[in-house]
Amino acid sequence: KNFSVLEVGCGLSYFYNNYFKNYSYTGLDISKQNIRWCKNNYNNSLHSYINEDIINTKLKKKYDLVFSQGTIDNCYNINKYLLNCINLSKKLVYITAYRGWFNEIKSHRYEWSSKDKVFYNDLSILEIENLLQKISNIEYSIQPLKMSKGMISFETKIKCLKVVPFPN
Repeated sequence: KNFSVLEVGCGLSYFYNNYFKNYSYTGLDISKQNIRWCKNNYNNSLHSYINEDIINTKLKKKYDLVFSQGTIDNCYNINKYLLNCINLSKKLVYITAYRGWFNEIKSHRYEWSSKDKVFYNDLSILEIENLLQKISNIEYSIQPLKMSKGMISFETKIKCLKVVPFPN
């Protein structure tokens, strides 16, 4: 119960609301409608829901685990999204990007869909690597995540572990 979790892009929190039922869980989503639905339909005293944009977040609380499943692909600033997830974490960050594994592109590609009113982004592995190398207190891995079905063979998996230096 003392382990705290922040899900960025929780949507309606169908799965993780139950998965983390015994933990301090916070669902964060940019959609007011999704957060209103969660607040009206879930009743767990360990859980809370926040309507906020992770890129311009004002949150100060730190969480043991910050995770996001396939939401970074649809944001308007990939690097700030990732940095804010790291800044809100005390220990662990776990992010997946569902659109694929793009190790051949030098910088992120953003594409706005007027029809869907959302970005469809390709995350540059090189740009993420360059960004994470500048952060001194984390260990990280960026890996392809094999998909068993669908049109996309691999997702992108980003894991960060905050490390505390030994005192001198």
